Amino acid sequence: MGALTPSGAVIAGGRSIRMGRDKASLLVHGEPLLLRQLRLLAEAGCSDRLVSSGASAPGPALALVPDAVRIVADRSADAGPLAGLERVLTEARHELVIVIAVDLPELEAGFLRTLLVDARLGVGVVPSRNGQHEPLVAVYPRAAAAEALARLGRGEFALRPFVQAGIAAGWMRERPVAADEDRFFTNWNRPEDLPPAQPR
Repeated sequence: MGALTPSGAVIAGGRSIRMGRDKASLLVHGEPLLLRQLRLLAEAGCSDRLVSSGASAPGPALALVPDAVRIVADRSADAGPLAGLERVLTEARHELVIVIAVDLPELEAGFLRTLLVDARLGVGVVPSRNGQHEPLVAVYPRAAAAEALARLGRGEFALRPFVQAGIAAGWMRERPVAADEDRFFTNWNRPEDLPPAQPR
């Protein structure tokens, strides 16, 4: 990948209130979600990998993270995933960063590689699905950390306006999601989202 070699990050700092337990520890074919997402990032070409752990006490899944993966805490609590995004962009070693949420059990590394193909140095890619951007399966330029930090300082925590500002400014571009890619965005957010085979 040359100059486009990416860092990769999993946003895993949520408190899993609606699920009622740590989502990062949920199993997909016997593999904890957090480890699965880290594996996808490695398969997508990310040798530099990070986990955003939030600002509160770390969940049990973090104990499983390999030593080579860096765990970073948010600068402040209760600022949502934008706070985690700011930290991983700040700490990333490469100019592009693939960022994914921990709770997407059907995401595949091949889809992440297609996003990277559409990225450029200084310009990230965000999927657009059903008229909405998907900012937690996206490629970001590391320089976007400054905009994230500025928004956090103003108390603006929403991710989609952040991405929309990036598109308007030229450091993000949209990538439409095809019908056969829609399943990659399946989300485990509540107990009723889990398949019957998943222990509850």
